[in-house]
Amino acid sequence: MKIETYLKKPDLILPGNFMDEPNKYFIHIDNENEIEKYIHKFDLRYLDGAIVIEWNYKIVMDYNMWDSVNWLWGFLMNALEEYLQVGKGGFLFPDQPIKFEMIKVNSYYMELKIGEGRYGHFKLPSEEFIHALLNGAEHFYRRYKEYFNSHDNAFYHTKIAAIRKHLY
Repeated sequence: MKIETYLKKPDLILPGNFMDEPNKYFIHIDNENEIEKYIHKFDLRYLDGAIVIEWNYKIVMDYNMWDSVNWLWGFLMNALEEYLQVGKGGFLFPDQPIKFEMIKVNSYYMELKIGEGRYGHFKLPSEEFIHALLNGAEHFYRRYKEYFNSHDNAFYHTKIAAIRKHLY
């Protein structure tokens, strides 16, 4: 399971065929040199980007689902917490009417639906997905703090630690 965060280059309007060359429009969160070029142009209130999820060489979520990635990670953590408490968690994407749902199938698997299944419907190993999601969120928040010298995300570091504690 691979979960990667990308930031959309600021001031760029995505053409209809942006998926042909997504790296022209999105910067991997670990590409420090490229991010430094745009560091003062990012809007930290609505940091546009994408969370790309791949499982067994299949794309679960890609650049087409780009949105305010700082909000998206927060919503994912809230939904994960809800999923762990009641077996179901979800949210609407911050800036578009796309629903993201995690539903417990049994103690080993979860169902993941994006856009009521229009954009993806998967049966995933829940433990693997949960750990990958937590690692991806932790990585995003750590890099966010490094790049933008911001402590705005301290709440989510605490939340991630609490979720990890709940798992064990």
